[in-house]
Amino acid sequence: MLDIFSVTETINVDSRRLDRLVADIEINSTNIFLKIDVQGGEKKVLEGATELMSQIKGVILEMSLQPLYSGQVLAEELDGMLLGQGFRFWDSQPVFRDVQTGRLIQYNGVYFRD
Repeated sequence: MLDIFSVTETINVDSRRLDRLVADIEINSTNIFLKIDVQGGEKKVLEGATELMSQIKGVILEMSLQPLYSGQVLAEELDGMLLGQGFRFWDSQPVFRDVQTGRLIQYNGVYFRD
């Protein structure tokens, strides 16, 4: 894990699966674009949206090439998860580079269904 960030504060928040949230607020669309930026918890969000994923047309999520957070899943595994659900990689947007080497560390991956 890169030692470039430090925890300055921990905040507890309520959370629930996206499947449950969408049902609770009664979203009945089949044309959903999902943005995920949860500091290393992207896999958990995807796992909490198993029912919703069939309604999602596009996803953009922050993906890391090197671990930045404890327990984080890297880009390759997230890519595999999305490909396995019928999405295809569409584009990327650089987010964070190593300031000394210029190497890309984190990017937003953009995916759409075929």
